[in-house]
Amino acid sequence: MLLGPRGAKLATYIRWLLHGVRGGSFRHPVRTAGAVVMLALSLLYALGRGISIVDGALFGIKAACW
Repeated sequence: MLLGPRGAKLATYIRWLLHGVRGGSFRHPVRTAGAVVMLALSLLYALGRGISIVDGALFGIKAACW
């Protein structure tokens, strides 16, 4: 099992061998989902300040990260 860019390239190559051009397109849903979660949290932080439930939830996240 390879990690990082080599693993991604190998997986893309194997999909290309198995499924042709359509299988060779590279998509990484895990990174996309992480970006969406970070965007949602940042919007919640920016738009929800002053609301006690949002402040409490974000304080718990901030305490866990420090």
